[in-house]
Amino acid sequence: MVPNKTIRARRNARGLWLPGNCLETGKPHRNGKGGRYCKKCKRIWLKKHYKNNKKHREKQLQRSRDSVRTNERQAQEFIARLKRYFGFPDAKLFKCDDCGKKAQVYDHRDYDFPEEVVPVCRACNRKRGPGKNQTIINKE
Repeated sequence: MVPNKTIRARRNARGLWLPGNCLETGKPHRNGKGGRYCKKCKRIWLKKHYKNNKKHREKQLQRSRDSVRTNERQAQEFIARLKRYFGFPDAKLFKCDDCGKKAQVYDHRDYDFPEEVVPVCRACNRKRGPGKNQTIINKE
């Protein structure tokens, strides 16, 4: 392996990435998926990138702090899965339960029962405030 050589990738005339040359073999990278680097060179590049990129490290730390899941988030994900996989209707098809305007979101009054939701507009959702049992479930 050549220690001080940089990894470079090029673009062709259409703007697609061409594989650069491998640091070990000196031949073009072959990873079978059309990527820019082979596995070894990719690992070297990532290590160098993470070491030099302070913003990226801060984002990674923030993501790990944000991985605290609440039952509020689980209730929201439950409704999103119902919409995606089972055809649960969007809240925008209904009228607000409180004021009668067009609803925009579903409101959970008790996060322990994620299937019990009411369509409301954003203003009424704000007036209602947070639902019951908004607790941390697991901390990773």
